[in-house]
Amino acid sequence: MFEEIPVIIIFLLFSLVVSYLLLKYTPEPFKKIIVGLMMVGIIIHEFFHVVMCIITNTPIKNIKFLEITKTELNPNYKKYEFNGCIMIKGEDKMTFLQALLVGLAPLLFSFWICFLLLDFVVHPSDELLFFFSLFIILSIMFSAAPSSTDLKNIPNSFINNPKYSAYQSVLLILSIFIVWMILPNLYISKLHEIIIYLMIMVFYYIWKYSFKFLNSLFHLVNSSKKLKLKH
Repeated sequence: MFEEIPVIIIFLLFSLVVSYLLLKYTPEPFKKIIVGLMMVGIIIHEFFHVVMCIITNTPIKNIKFLEITKTELNPNYKKYEFNGCIMIKGEDKMTFLQALLVGLAPLLFSFWICFLLLDFVVHPSDELLFFFSLFIILSIMFSAAPSSTDLKNIPNSFINNPKYSAYQSVLLILSIFIVWMILPNLYISKLHEIIIYLMIMVFYYIWKYSFKFLNSLFHLVNSSKKLKLKH
């Protein structure tokens, strides 16, 4: 369980280092090829943000899958940069879990897509599929890493509402613990990690709505006692 986490960290570091080195030291006109690959990766990166916003019920204010900005370094040279942007409605009201999942979604989804497509590159059976898979892998690797904004939102959301963030963290830990306990008892040789993540999500909501039910029940009983005392 979670054996892939060290590999994801290596994937993240590799993505950061390779994209930085290629953009910094690749000469023209080859640099335009790198930038072209990054444009596709940026669109994919923002798409995964949108997907996780939908899954976590995080309201989106504005979406820019690809934004071109121009920076003038001197009168005779213009540098074009490509970025994407997902603006969250009420960003300061995001819960810790929302910020965590939305911020890390591109990295996690990108890792699994690269992992799945890698087999078509290592063991090519079709030339077109080989080049397509290689193109997508390179595109994703250049833009898989979370942006500084993605990373800042995670601790900021915890600080904005520490009690509820701690509550979410406890529910998440309980869900992971339950899944970790029941996995050895499942008569399945190997479960895919994505299935494990879905199981954790299911148990998270079971814990969440169980506590909500108990809380409502407690207030109902308490209210009934107060009414009896008044009469």
